[in-house]
Amino acid sequence: MYKQVMLNGGNFKDRDRSFLQYTSLLKSILRAVQDSGKEIDVHLIVYPPENLELLEELKGLDIGLAMNTEVFDIQLFEQYCPGKVETGGRQHIFDALEKAVSVLGKNKVYSILVGGLEPLESLKSGLAYLANMGVSPVINVLHTDPGTPLENFPKPTVEQILSMGKELQAIYTEYGFLPFYEDCGRNSIDSEAFKSLF
Repeated sequence: MYKQVMLNGGNFKDRDRSFLQYTSLLKSILRAVQDSGKEIDVHLIVYPPENLELLEELKGLDIGLAMNTEVFDIQLFEQYCPGKVETGGRQHIFDALEKAVSVLGKNKVYSILVGGLEPLESLKSGLAYLANMGVSPVINVLHTDPGTPLENFPKPTVEQILSMGKELQAIYTEYGFLPFYEDCGRNSIDSEAFKSLF
């Protein structure tokens, strides 16, 4: 039985048009889920629109929304996320997350940080920053896929992953956050942190 549906993909150059396209698809998915009579969580992963007032389109929708930060450290963000730098930047993502929390509420807005791309102290600062905005942080552990620019980047050790998990677990305990995907998420450790497995 299906428990969750995730909608995500690339972006148009016009970020507002892109966001509205995803919002239209999202509303169709929600109608289909409602018509099915089944309890299925619906998640949208999207880059924020340029006009943050468009986030009001999501008001009243029972969804999880992720707009991913990837890297908290500003210099490393610029190094590893050049596309996001060009299309609005790190502060725009933070502004969008803050607006989204005001529209959707607690345990509805998420942002992924890639565990292993920055030092633990910086990652910890990012977790706290997001949490203080009311955003549920998620850690996706870096996987260095062959054929990608980071294929030779050092993979996080087991000890590093455990340290990341403990930091995320402490945030989830303190703030009462829920995982983006319960019981799944490929390289995400939010479900394990939520269950206090670290």
